[in-house]
Amino acid sequence: MISEVNGDFLQWLRGFYHVAITGSITRAASIMHRTPSSISYQIQSLEQSLGNRLVARVGNLLVLTAAGHELLKWTIRTFDVVNALQEELACANGILRGVLSIAGMRPLFRMPQFLGVLRDFLEEYPRVRVELFPGYPDELVQNLEMGMYDFAVIGVLSRPSSCAFSAFFTSPHMLVIARDHGYVLDETPTRTQLELVPYIEFIQPRMDGRDSPRVFFPDVGNLFPIHANLRCSNRQTILEYAAAGCGAAVVDVWSLLSTPQILSRVCVYSLEQYIPDLQYGVLMRQNSELTPPGRELTARLEQSMKGLNVPKLLSE
Repeated sequence: MISEVNGDFLQWLRGFYHVAITGSITRAASIMHRTPSSISYQIQSLEQSLGNRLVARVGNLLVLTAAGHELLKWTIRTFDVVNALQEELACANGILRGVLSIAGMRPLFRMPQFLGVLRDFLEEYPRVRVELFPGYPDELVQNLEMGMYDFAVIGVLSRPSSCAFSAFFTSPHMLVIARDHGYVLDETPTRTQLELVPYIEFIQPRMDGRDSPRVFFPDVGNLFPIHANLRCSNRQTILEYAAAGCGAAVVDVWSLLSTPQILSRVCVYSLEQYIPDLQYGVLMRQNSELTPPGRELTARLEQSMKGLNVPKLLSE
């Protein structure tokens, strides 16, 4: 049975969504080209319709209540279905069209396989516009969950429980250090050997408003009691400084291959014994509906990249 709902209900949900992701009625109004009072009305109308308080003010921000968090999940799912329906009908004649928003890690976006698939896809379907958003893994996952992208191409140590993940291939982690480093290191270094190597930490700015940055791979620090006096939020920059002798970097093989100018200046050693392989693949929201262009592109990516052989990089 299809129950009757207020004709403005979807617009109320849209206003609620933008308030939820910005924490501000003013910013939501700016995004939607509405007045703040109209957005406030939408939130109040939703709360009255659903019989629950959805947002609460904490300082200068609006935060979601428990009911608000639950509604946000349903809102994202609802608009996934609406968008998929619109594009399904728009592509009913077999001609794909629309906009695809894809998040991803920079090494994946630079892979020849990804570039080739995307080039061929755009040539075959000129009415589809693809938007690429590179970023940090945690940021990409969070923004994907919030409905900002159609899907993400990403590398993860473990599969996020909040999303659906289709793995393409795995990439082992390596220790990367300047060619003239002077340390005694086996092909797979022992823990005792690693304890003497200064480690350059890979960090990213926090998304939760705290001052201190978040350290990637915090467990890796247990392998390296000595930390270099250097931390950085860009993996390519870390590799440049590792090659210059400022410390050692930990990076997976595909990320290293995406910076070929580094390879001749460094030695690499296996860390497979200590760190799980990075799993590369496509990440999607649970229970989401991909549009026809999204289904076609992800199928092509899987066909091209599934089971990809990762070369073994070890120093002689």
